[in-house]
Amino acid sequence: MGIFLSLTILKNIFSRGSYDMGVGDAIRQAGKTFIFVIAPLILVAAVIESFVTPLLATIFIM
Repeated sequence: MGIFLSLTILKNIFSRGSYDMGVGDAIRQAGKTFIFVIAPLILVAAVIESFVTPLLATIFIM
């Protein structure tokens, strides 16, 4: 997302505004990507870390 935002801003600067996607559109798209893709993946990772990892640790310790 950071690279996407950086490239969009740079293209807007160097193409003198003739680039199709504006900075506001890029920020909205990055926000939607964060909400619908990244945040759910972080929640899944948190569940795995808090529930699955201790179960696996007890299996390998005993």
